Amino acid sequence: MSSTTPRRRRNPEQTRAAIVDAALAEIQDERFDTTSKDVAARAGVSERSIFVHFASLDDLRIAVAREQAARVEAHIPRIDPAQPLAERIATSVALSETVYALQRNPRLVGMTESRRIPEIDASMRGTEAALRDCLASAFAPELATPNGVDTELLDVIDTMIDWSSRQYLAERRRLDE
Repeated sequence: MSSTTPRRRRNPEQTRAAIVDAALAEIQDERFDTTSKDVAARAGVSERSIFVHFASLDDLRIAVAREQAARVEAHIPRIDPAQPLAERIATSVALSETVYALQRNPRLVGMTESRRIPEIDASMRGTEAALRDCLASAFAPELATPNGVDTELLDVIDTMIDWSSRQYLAERRRLDE
């Protein structure tokens, strides 16, 4: 590159997104002790750029949690409750597999960070609610009672499809997909 060729720059939104993507990629790659230098190198920016776009590392963590939530929630389908039960179950299990793959490492970090950063806790609770709403809608015929919704049965379905159940089966019991 000659000295007369201007250096190509990202716009601020692209830089911010690159930083968030890099931080999330570090977590996905099981780099739980990553530093701002690591994130900056992966994003292709200076370490200073991180603090131009985020007032603190906690603000970056919040942005990462929100991005992670958006990625997961983008995969939540509308499951037609009129489909046969076996199809709804299969779709729900496939959703659980997809969510687990997306959340395997970020959820571990999120569970720790959510204890001290309310915005991360709120983001995680929002995703959990979206997944539960999906299940409530998909299994509405089975959950219907004369008095409303069988929330205990919904709790059981939610627990069986939840990340923690899949994590236990995959990581602790070493069962494959």
